[in-house]
Amino acid sequence: PSRIHWRSSAKHDEFRVKEFQESIVTDVSIFLDLNRMGLTGLGEHTSFEYAVKAAGIIARTSIEKSHLVQLIMLGQNGEHIPLGTGQRHLLMILDRLAFAKAEYNSSFEEQLLQTIPHLRRGGTTILIQSITTIQHAKMDEIVSAMQLRQITPVMVGIDDRDFLKLYREQEDSHVSALSVDEIIRELALRGMRMHVATKDTEPLRALTTALERPAFSSGEADA
Repeated sequence: PSRIHWRSSAKHDEFRVKEFQESIVTDVSIFLDLNRMGLTGLGEHTSFEYAVKAAGIIARTSIEKSHLVQLIMLGQNGEHIPLGTGQRHLLMILDRLAFAKAEYNSSFEEQLLQTIPHLRRGGTTILIQSITTIQHAKMDEIVSAMQLRQITPVMVGIDDRDFLKLYREQEDSHVSALSVDEIIRELALRGMRMHVATKDTEPLRALTTALERPAFSSGEADA
């Protein structure tokens, strides 16, 4: 009875009830890869700068929705800004992202696996890395570990192949890496949603477009 809207019910000669939109607050854990092999390009137009901007956009949007957000940067000297919310917390995250550097030889996936058991159940993880550095052999283990903790995994991949290569090893990794379509299919089969950002004359536009909706392979798009 407390949910019946009596005035509207009398006007329409039928019972009308009040509906309430549930506000769902979750944990959002943003993982940023600091591996130097994921850095291509020079100056402000680098694949890593795209990754940093993606992390900032996700943090800002999540905090605007009142979610709890933490930033975990994985590398030789990784850093962790614990869960928090509010404008001051966002500024702390953005400030730290401004000084982030991709200069380490480390395995993003191995460090991620060590971190998953410490994440709270039921949250969302955002993995941000260059697509040519993804170790697909580890993804089954990563997704399974997250599913055991009821964590939703999302990948934001930066297509780094269109940026200037800085290291000789990148030539081989870029040639041997799966195509974007293949990567999307591989991760989708494992139960991970993926967003892909590509090089653009307006990076923020490219990132915003990429983050607004999941990526699909050409076969899925045709279907």
